[in-house]
Amino acid sequence: MDEVQGCLTRQYCVVKVHEFMPDVLARVHGVFLTHRDPRDVLLSSAQKISSCLAYGTQPLLSAFTHYASWLPYACFDRRYETLIAEGVPVTLRRHLRHLGLPANLTTLSELTRRLHELTHKPKPTDADAAKTGMMPGHVTFVTTDPRAFDVFSDKIASLSSWCDLTREVALIEQGWGRWLVRQGYEKPGDRRFASNAMLDALPAPLYHTLMNTRPQDWNASGRDAGARCP
Repeated sequence: MDEVQGCLTRQYCVVKVHEFMPDVLARVHGVFLTHRDPRDVLLSSAQKISSCLAYGTQPLLSAFTHYASWLPYACFDRRYETLIAEGVPVTLRRHLRHLGLPANLTTLSELTRRLHELTHKPKPTDADAAKTGMMPGHVTFVTTDPRAFDVFSDKIASLSSWCDLTREVALIEQGWGRWLVRQGYEKPGDRRFASNAMLDALPAPLYHTLMNTRPQDWNASGRDAGARCP
């Protein structure tokens, strides 16, 4: 479990988790999510934690199921790519307004500092490089860029000794195609993205929530009766 705990303000503390945990859900006032193109998540997971589509410490199929399980309770869900494009200040202002807190420069600066303390991780070391086969610092560059899987498509086959990334990217496009289009990761009309075979295996309520949430919906799930909103 990837968990970071700490207080952002006197009123609000944060718990960061990847797994869906009903006991945590019962104790929080708000659920805030981000999601990302799963092909980029696959690339990041393969490089950073040696996980692939269906196996490893945090396989992508399992991680996506956890995301889908959180979604019905989310007060906020936003694309990682949109957050990057908007920039941190815009995102923080949105959150502060949502929490009823002042979005002035002082508050933004303090919140940025506290978030950095909570989430900062050291850069990859030489030991990381020996494990991943990539130079320290380069891993972060490769895996944080939006559409990294596309930018580095000619090198994907050599980026992991645990996963056949070329094949697994193709499986994602075949298995999550309509969701990729729904979220704006691909354009409609391409037959490559006509299938949703992997997502079809999810429980019906989760599938319905996933396929009815658009990328521009700030509070799409927040309208549901079970949403956790402060």
